[in-house]
Amino acid sequence: PVRFTAKDGWKIYGDLYGKGPRGVVLVHGGRRDKSHWSKQAQATAGAGLTVPAIGLRGFGTAKDGPPDPPNAIA
Repeated sequence: PVRFTAKDGWKIYGDLYGKGPRGVVLVHGGRRDKSHWSKQAQATAGAGLTVPAIGLRGFGTAKDGPPDPPNAIA
């Protein structure tokens, strides 16, 4: 697993497969999440590539947003 914090405070989660000198980034669409890339990511990593499968904001484990600013209106 990997985690990045975006400039706006959102935490972006992913799974990292392989350790090759070149890579392919996999990003889900629709109602899926990063786990749906597992089989493809393993196969691609097996071909010698580094493969991060990234979860989009609001899906799966990527539901952690930045804190509300102190003046936020709920």
